[in-house]
Amino acid sequence: PYKRAYGKVLADKNPRVEIVVNKTSATKNEFRVFPMEVIHGPPCINEDDGKLSLVTEVKQGRFKYQLDYARVYWNSRLEREHARLCETHFLREPKGGGQVVLADLDC
Repeated sequence: PYKRAYGKVLADKNPRVEIVVNKTSATKNEFRVFPMEVIHGPPCINEDDGKLSLVTEVKQGRFKYQLDYARVYWNSRLEREHARLCETHFLREPKGGGQVVLADLDC
């Protein structure tokens, strides 16, 4: 009954927090993404499919990752593995020019 109050307090005490979510049930799929609800802040709905969208930027060391937290399992304990992949595969010029696209299988 107090979840909205908790969300407001968390956001008030942490100025960089814009949205607070609550896990609504157990993780049940192989992708480790859990169902959640927004308990503070504006609910962001993806215009393409009408589902919750929580696009954020995560900084780890010298790398920045942009991901949709509502659709991707992110585990900060894998920071060393994220950095290793970036350093070994993505910190070099792509063959034939162009831009580097990172697909992190560990997140």
